Amino acid sequence: MRRYVLILSIVLALGTPTVLTAKDSDDPIVAGALGRKLATAVAAAGGLDFWGAVLVAKDGEILLAKGYGKADYASTPNTPRTLFELASASKQVTAAAILHLEQKRKLAVTDSISKHVKGIPEDKHAITIHHLLTHTSGLSGKLGVPYNSPISRKAYFEKVLAPPPVAKPGE
Repeated sequence: MRRYVLILSIVLALGTPTVLTAKDSDDPIVAGALGRKLATAVAAAGGLDFWGAVLVAKDGEILLAKGYGKADYASTPNTPRTLFELASASKQVTAAAILHLEQKRKLAVTDSISKHVKGIPEDKHAITIHHLLTHTSGLSGKLGVPYNSPISRKAYFEKVLAPPPVAKPGE
């Protein structure tokens, strides 16, 4: 596990907001001496155990964009453009973003969600951001949708907020 944290640390230290677009190739990019060093480090740290994709950029220039392992446990190789489901890993990123916004005084975790989201039903006004972050909102946990669902954000909110709460917020 430590080697993956090291790789992520390298990516975060050098990374800048860089996006590969649909016009980009599935071919790997290994640019310059630093790109080669990074590719070697990823290969050495992950070996055959690492299946994923790595994107490292510095000052907007892509140094490394390469897929490793298989995308489907069978035969499709990962590429720089392979899409991955983040699943529960996005919860920690969301929590960190919320706490960052609280530090900047843009919101407080004690705020009602109705302060920041329009159209919240009256029976859900007691739900705070803290309740959502700690899974104590009282909303049903059985209203999720499959990862590949085409449901719109608005339709999803309506679906989740329609039924009555299954518990009081905070319980």
